[in-house]
Amino acid sequence: MPILVGASHLPNGDMRSLIDGWRRMHTSHGTWVNDQAQNNWNTIQEELTRMQQASGDVDEEEVLKRALSERSGWSRGVVRNVRNMPTNVSALSESKINELKDQIRELNETVKQMQQDHNQSGN
Repeated sequence: MPILVGASHLPNGDMRSLIDGWRRMHTSHGTWVNDQAQNNWNTIQEELTRMQQASGDVDEEEVLKRALSERSGWSRGVVRNVRNMPTNVSALSESKINELKDQIRELNETVKQMQQDHNQSGN
């Protein structure tokens, strides 16, 4: 049985695949919502078959990316890519910086108190 990368477990233990989710989003009562959806589905199935034949393992997100292509910032059929996430302190909001400073002050005070208690118990 091929490994499905990108599939997730539902609370009842069943598997929910990205490809099945894409199909369900593009059909209504078993009918494709438009011709493009049907064409995309055929391309997805072709890519899925290629991947299964090549390695046996299936990365569903990769199947959708290859079949539907990607546009800048998006993996079509999957999810919005995360870009330009702040990676340095200057990008954090002022309120978050102040919150972190307060936490540091509280931790420093706790450490000082613990050191004083330890020193007093040792004398």
